[in-house]
Amino acid sequence: MLTSLLYTVLSAVLSIVIAFANAGKAAETPGTPAWDAGAHKTFGAALVPRYDITFDERLGEALGALTAETGFDIPKIAASLPDFFRYQRWMTKLFPGVFYGLRDQWLVGNEFPAAIVGMPAGMRFVTEPEPVEGSPDEYRVLIEMSYADGSTAAVNSFSTYNTETGILGCSLGIFNLGFNLNLKENYAYTAYDPFMRVFGYCKLYDDILLQNKAVNADTLRLKFPYDGMDWMLQLWKGRYFNTSGGEVGLYHKPASRLIAFYDAASNERIGMSFEVCVTETGRPLVVRPVEGHWWMTGFAMSKYLYVPNQLTLKTEIIPTDAAMKEALMGALDKETAKGTLSYTVSDDGARLSIRW
Repeated sequence: MLTSLLYTVLSAVLSIVIAFANAGKAAETPGTPAWDAGAHKTFGAALVPRYDITFDERLGEALGALTAETGFDIPKIAASLPDFFRYQRWMTKLFPGVFYGLRDQWLVGNEFPAAIVGMPAGMRFVTEPEPVEGSPDEYRVLIEMSYADGSTAAVNSFSTYNTETGILGCSLGIFNLGFNLNLKENYAYTAYDPFMRVFGYCKLYDDILLQNKAVNADTLRLKFPYDGMDWMLQLWKGRYFNTSGGEVGLYHKPASRLIAFYDAASNERIGMSFEVCVTETGRPLVVRPVEGHWWMTGFAMSKYLYVPNQLTLKTEIIPTDAAMKEALMGALDKETAKGTLSYTVSDDGARLSIRW
């Protein structure tokens, strides 16, 4: 069963990659619709329902507004994901006692992985009737699972939904997968402490991502020495599959480490803000205020896709101290001389505003 699961997952991943890679020149055209019927066909992603996935009124209203404004129909997209578990569903029918028994044992901890052991026939995402104590606009999100044997289970999604801010997620991301959604401003972004932190950064990551035809992004690495270590502030902007946006990341490594593999900086090392806008009109796609962070991102769910030369990334960096500021300014001056970017220093000298 494990072999079949691995085969299924690998096949599904490869099929998705191939489908997006086949987007080719059509997706490179600036202004390509992100999620209309033509784009679905172009990206090889026909939205054929395979799962029974629904949302309660509170979440459904927010997702409906997102669809109306941007064309992103998340409920339909979720219901149309590849069937990763067809072999396991078949095995569950053959040996229901084994799989449902494991599910019931593991559900003691309300873990989402345990809930899918029994291969649910349907999932309904619901918000608890009462808001989180002390947070009048925030509601916990549960998943009501229904199974072929008629049983049901409610499990923790590890997420909350805030009706005021529109944020769906938590510090680790939805399902602890590292990404949250802002359903009011219509963008996805990395959570405060995503699991990806442990992977740091190396150039191979960009070599893999940026060579995919479904991604059209530029990157800029600003390297500088500080506090006896090699530091790097890296910027990205462009089209990421069916979204447009960018990233700002801060990394460091010991000067003695010859391999260019960087560790993620702690969230407390600097403050940063983040904005990606359409250069021609100045219309912002993603705006995030200053926050202590090592990797701030934003991927706009908008009607149209934009390529790197149509986007402007702005970030405000608050260095740890004067020494870090001077070191980073040295790297910025080199890029300014090339005409790559521009930057200014705030009147109090504490902040660097970068425009790329």
